Amino acid sequence: MKTDLTNWTIKKYLKFYSVCLLLLLLTPLFTQSKNLTIESLATRCPYLDGQAVFKARTLYAMLVGPKTYNDLQICNTVGIYKGSQSWYEQENASLFQHGKDQVGSLQVFPNPGLDFVTFKLTEPNLLLQSVRIYNMAGQQVLEDTQLNQSGIKRMDIKNLIQGLYTYQCVDSNGLVYTGKLIKY
Repeated sequence: MKTDLTNWTIKKYLKFYSVCLLLLLLTPLFTQSKNLTIESLATRCPYLDGQAVFKARTLYAMLVGPKTYNDLQICNTVGIYKGSQSWYEQENASLFQHGKDQVGSLQVFPNPGLDFVTFKLTEPNLLLQSVRIYNMAGQQVLEDTQLNQSGIKRMDIKNLIQGLYTYQCVDSNGLVYTGKLIKY
């Protein structure tokens, strides 16, 4: 159960995110220190710091570009274990076989898209577990959490209004991919 101090910290991060989002809309440049603060929050464990982490990742992707996060590894480092040690080793076995620098990548096309958008993992052994699309207010507008037998998911975006969105995809190893998506 979270303490009052943790809830206060999360509220502080969410307030910082809101201020940064306003600054992003009002000014084209961020200072280096603000970028480092956003990056620092984006690399924290989402099980501890909640939505503030995902919002920081979205903002960071808008400022710098897409980046992947291994939430399982991040959270295990700070002592938040999701399952037993053998489960962790089993879930990350393919990462250790390929080496730490070789992380799968995600292709998103067509981007900008009109009716459909396809999310495809370039690593043939990985599966997409979930794909979530968020509007610029951070609200989830689309979700697909059905595990398929390939690393490809095609999503219908016809009903989305024209504009900029962010996506968050999770693969079968627990890696999180984030980036921008434009709907015509």
